[in-house]
Parts: sequence; C-alpha cells; structure tokens
Amino acid sequence: MGTTSNTSSMSNTSNQEISEIRWNHPDRLVWVATADGEFLGMVEGRDGSFIANNTLCGTYQLFTTLNEAAADIQQSAYDYLSAAGRSSTRSS
Repeated sequence: MGTTSNTSSMSNTSNQEISEIRWNHPDRLVWVATADGEFLGMVEGRDGSFIANNTLCGTYQLFTTLNEAAADIQQSAYDYLSAAGRSSTRSS
C-alpha cells in the first residue's frame, strides 16, 4: 500500500491563505486532501461511486466520478477561505 501525492495549486494574496491542496492516495480507493498541514477531507471509492467526506462544511456527498468528488472538496476550500475573510483567487 504505497502513498502517492498530487498537488493542486491555489494562488495567494496573503500568507494566511491555503497555498496548495495536496492529494495523498494512501489506499487503493482512498484519496486524502490536505492544505498547509490541515485535513480538508477525503474521497472514498465505493460500489462504483465516490463519496466526498468534506470536513470544512461537514458533509458527505455521492459523486459518479473521482474528479467531481475532488472538485467538491477543492471548491469547499475556496468557499471556506472566502467566508473566513481569507479570499483566494484560483489559478487557471
């Protein structure tokens, strides 16, 4: 059971903001998102679907693809920053 990671960059306007989301893949059907050392959420593959466990807004949602589930967690990170007054601008 190896661990792989992928990062998704977020551009910053202050050093209080999340600089990047790091995705770790500790198990075959589990992906864990962290940023600046904080746990953001995880995606679990189950029965052909993907469950996003989003710790920032405390929700579980079911998605048909891994990309949709990961995007939900990433969007919540942006929303969280905005609500906390730590606005972030997405990089394209």
